[in-house]
Amino acid sequence: MQLNFWKGLVALAVITPALWLAGHAPLEMPSQLTALLLLSGALGIGLGDTAFFNALNRLGERNTVLVAETSAPLLALLGAGLWLGEWPGPLKLLGMAAVLGGVALVLVQPGEKNSATGRVLKAGLGWALLAALCQAGGAVITRLAFLRADVAASDSAWLRLLGGALLLSLLLPLRHQRYLPTRVSPRLMLAVALAALIGTVGGIIFQQLAFKHTQAAVAQTSLAMSVLFVLVLNTLGGKPSTGRVWLGVLLSVAGVGLLYAG
Repeated sequence: MQLNFWKGLVALAVITPALWLAGHAPLEMPSQLTALLLLSGALGIGLGDTAFFNALNRLGERNTVLVAETSAPLLALLGAGLWLGEWPGPLKLLGMAAVLGGVALVLVQPGEKNSATGRVLKAGLGWALLAALCQAGGAVITRLAFLRADVAASDSAWLRLLGGALLLSLLLPLRHQRYLPTRVSPRLMLAVALAALIGTVGGIIFQQLAFKHTQAAVAQTSLAMSVLFVLVLNTLGGKPSTGRVWLGVLLSVAGVGLLYAG
């Protein structure tokens, strides 16, 4: 939770002067839009990422990503459909199925067993599903804000990060955690800065562009492909991949084509 909190603060410190130089003032938006985007950040970033990290500690990386990243698009589909009336057409639905099926092929390893106890696994599954629900909720609320007004993606990103940081600033003392880690090494500070610059700043702005220009469920499905880019980087680094994994990659890429062709 501390890492998530500080990543958000570093990202805000980077984006804020850029917005000021560009003449943007996100807090001067209509109060309803501001509230929606702050809420989406508190839900998707503050609560969602916290739930995701809790699931990681119990399920492991592969299983957590499998549950969260394949469930979030389906929950976003249901939420956006019922709340916003955004029901993707047949071709987009087929594309979503292909992308999520491909991601599942990449992540599911036959014969792999988790050494955790049943109670820990159930708790991990609950946290992963909560993370998916929060991601989907944040996506639908963000999409609602974009449908109501022509908001700049950078302004939306700033408000979502602020909402996440505000919630985490309340959750840390409630969970009896310090704002600063007990030991802060230069290596840790560098890791947090790089994660904030590459993952948080770049990632959230492109994420907001996706929510602005396409349906919530379609955008959330596209975001699930991030795991495939990690796979490609691992392969380039010399880590071997199976034919099953590459079949999953091809299926997901074909699914993206269907998403945007439809």
